[in-house]
Amino acid sequence: MTNLQRHFNAIEKNLFGFPLNLNDAFHSNKNQYPFYDILQDTDGINVVLNVALAGWKKEEIKVETKKNEIVITGVNERTESPTGQTYIHRGISLKDFKKKFLMGDNVVVDDAKFEDGVLSVKMHQIVREEHMPRVLEL
Repeated sequence: MTNLQRHFNAIEKNLFGFPLNLNDAFHSNKNQYPFYDILQDTDGINVVLNVALAGWKKEEIKVETKKNEIVITGVNERTESPTGQTYIHRGISLKDFKKKFLMGDNVVVDDAKFEDGVLSVKMHQIVREEHMPRVLEL
């Protein structure tokens, strides 16, 4: 997949109602941490945002919802290495982060939970009456 295809795919998802971070869409090399998945049910209404946060503690993570935005912040206040131990290799990142996701006006955040190193934010779309499918009589 080319960079241009990735950008258009990201823009298309932005038009859906649960948009990706536009900064990620146009600057895909920038600010990728932490990594995340966005899953959508086949009904097109329910969406889950899963953020990979291995090594993080629940108390170090904050999830805020604002108008049209989810902000996930992680602040690590731990020392460099556990007492009596030295890292030979450190591949699990615990750097501070702030990740923003833009949402459509019709998206409602239902729940957030942190389990097994994954933060899951559940949400759904409100389908307005005028956007509901209907059959016209002939």
